[in-house]
Amino acid sequence: MDDDRIFDDDLVDLVEASGVIDKLSEPKRYLRDAENPVKFYYDREFIRRFRFSKDTVVNVIVPLLTGPNQNAHGLPVPPLIKVVSMPDMEILDIVARWPGSTYDARIFSNSRMKTRLWTRQGRGNLLGDNMVGCFATQRKHSPLKKTPESPEIVDTKFWLYTPSNITSPQLIQYGDRLYSLEKSDFQYDLPVKVLIHGFKGSGKDKGAIRGAHAFLDRENVNVIIVDWEMGAANSYPAAVANTELVGRQMSLLLFDMLTLGANPSKMHVIGFSLGAHIAGCAGHILQNRGVKLGRITGLDPASPIFKNHHLLDPYRKLDASDADFVDIIHTDGSPIWTDGFGLLRQSGHVDFFPNGGREQPSCNDGRGSVVVSHFDRTVDINVACSHVRAWKLFLESMTTPPGGCRFMAYPCQAGLPGFLQGSCFPAPNSCNISRGDPQQSCGFMGYDAQHSKGRGALYLVTRDTEPYCGEQLRATIYVSEKTQRTRGILNLHLRHGISSTNFQIKCEYMDIVQGGRTMWGLAAAEFGTIDPLLTPTIVATLSYQSLTFQTANEADTLLPSPQIYLNQVGVSDHKGNSWRHCGKETVLEDKNQSFIEQVTLTLTLNACS
Repeated sequence: MDDDRIFDDDLVDLVEASGVIDKLSEPKRYLRDAENPVKFYYDREFIRRFRFSKDTVVNVIVPLLTGPNQNAHGLPVPPLIKVVSMPDMEILDIVARWPGSTYDARIFSNSRMKTRLWTRQGRGNLLGDNMVGCFATQRKHSPLKKTPESPEIVDTKFWLYTPSNITSPQLIQYGDRLYSLEKSDFQYDLPVKVLIHGFKGSGKDKGAIRGAHAFLDRENVNVIIVDWEMGAANSYPAAVANTELVGRQMSLLLFDMLTLGANPSKMHVIGFSLGAHIAGCAGHILQNRGVKLGRITGLDPASPIFKNHHLLDPYRKLDASDADFVDIIHTDGSPIWTDGFGLLRQSGHVDFFPNGGREQPSCNDGRGSVVVSHFDRTVDINVACSHVRAWKLFLESMTTPPGGCRFMAYPCQAGLPGFLQGSCFPAPNSCNISRGDPQQSCGFMGYDAQHSKGRGALYLVTRDTEPYCGEQLRATIYVSEKTQRTRGILNLHLRHGISSTNFQIKCEYMDIVQGGRTMWGLAAAEFGTIDPLLTPTIVATLSYQSLTFQTANEADTLLPSPQIYLNQVGVSDHKGNSWRHCGKETVLEDKNQSFIEQVTLTLTLNACS
């Protein structure tokens, strides 16, 4: 009967048409429109009363309703209803495909018939239930590959904020016949934003609530905070295992929203740390059901256990295939997994690496912080400062007023070393945001990432305190050949108006200073404080501290140069403005016997000859 139209003169007689329906109550509730014989009223409550006498799938072709003949959500009746039953039981699921859609939506789920008992399945090597599915049980020889805890233990909660309930979130659920969504203030025609915390986090954290309010202050949206606090509170390997469970749960809730008419292209999921991989898992599951999310933002996606595929299946890690647009902010990556909470490798359509994507300005995370915090079950801001910075940067990008500072990032073919050396700092007017080759274009990090053309790996510099966005600057220092080879740290402090900016100068051989070389440094000044009209001159103080005493082998000890000589000092911004000091063989001296050599210079807009 897949292609048979099922109607007669007075009512849709599914009893005679299918031959599999045991009982049909109140059939007169499904009447043909008297004025238009090709239209029928649709009543979901009537369909729920079907009972099946055997395992079967019934496809019912229903002509499309238009005008006032719509369901409770203002949507036209779907042209296809698929009824899925179980042997000698009531209807289990009814799914429908809406006109113009490419995916099936569940319009009825008999949760009473779906067991939620967390039990062993098959031969005992699977654990799960009929709502979220099954998971492979832990193997003794793989202590890091754990099985998720039961949904009752993880106790995932979904809190809904809308323009109608900004300060009073509503608890919504999946698999409850859409009851909680229909009862809530959820508006299917508005975009959906989802916020997911990470390890040791909570949906009640002030940062998550600030994020929800920031979205609602900016636009009319539905905001969902995913609170899996109990699942993230145990050991790190256990929390990693729970990410797949929470990802499946979230996919079920999002699918319920699609059932009510939400647009998947307007769904944006933001996940921090482990939350980023939850977002990726949910995106992958939805694609298996014919739906692709519009956007996923990964905020320093967690690295331990996720770095390589030998511990986890690839689909459990966020990547560019999980949504139409995936943008990632890296703030605590490291080639050595013990030194960074976040992934360092590129894995989205666009990956932003503020300050190189490693330790952030003003943070002192310390080596081995990941081992201490993840496996001793303790995390605080002292060891996760750089990791948390990703969330702070994204939140700032949402709250910046129109005309304010924006996190502009630029490509660098030479990668991280080229960025740190300053060789990729954009030339004047070269940073196209909306045109040109996406791999050669600049982009805006954060909220507006999708609206700029830059793709691939993009780099930028931020300030060390809030607000983190600033005027990005490059310092260039030309060391005189008169300077002897020595080892140390060269710092540059700028005073421009009432503000100041600090650089730590890098060079090709890291902290080896040698005559006849050029060294660069990157920093960000407070937005709007440095400009040719505001600051025609800049006061620059350079200081040098020798590190020769740290040399392990006394025979190889390089005596510190008594003095550092500079031929030129310059500072430039990406708008083409440059300030310079052009004194040849300017010397740094230790006038205060402090073992720190210094010199103070005035930089002007005049070019050097």
